[in-house]
Amino acid sequence: MTKKAICSALAILGLAVFAAPASAQDGPSITVDPPSVEAAGDHDLTVTGEGFSVDVVVLPCAPVEDFATFNPLTSCDLGGAVPASPDDSGSFSVTVSFSVPEEGLGIVVGDQAQTEAAFANVTIGAAADEGGGEGAEEELADTGVESGLLAVIAVAVVAAGALLTAAARRRSII
Repeated sequence: MTKKAICSALAILGLAVFAAPASAQDGPSITVDPPSVEAAGDHDLTVTGEGFSVDVVVLPCAPVEDFATFNPLTSCDLGGAVPASPDDSGSFSVTVSFSVPEEGLGIVVGDQAQTEAAFANVTIGAAADEGGGEGAEEELADTGVESGLLAVIAVAVVAAGALLTAAARRRSII
């Protein structure tokens, strides 16, 4: 086997080692019951969370479209925060009474350091039944972390492979 083939095999092996298998998104998630209400007004909602390792607060917010650009300081009612403590398995359940406006309500759960967070939207009326009715698939929280990290790892592996190939070429010339 030539040195070039060995370096190529090592580079491919390096890519295979760092490639993550496709899987469901890890981390905290929440569900809200009911996921939709008939009309705007005050409603009792049960917020259930899983995957949390620290004490969190449940916040009423404007509906959340893109969690990566969401700012709780400007979009949430911080005075309406309800504390929640996960058990040993990382789960919690709290019943809150929030006012749901005409445009709907975003429920954001997270810790003060913003290391663990998740959200769900509560919608109003029949439009809510399309995505949140019985038999509908649950959406996972979008944290936006894995894609960027995977890109950084891929670039690092490709750069390491290029360095190994260049070093092998230099040694074969001498």
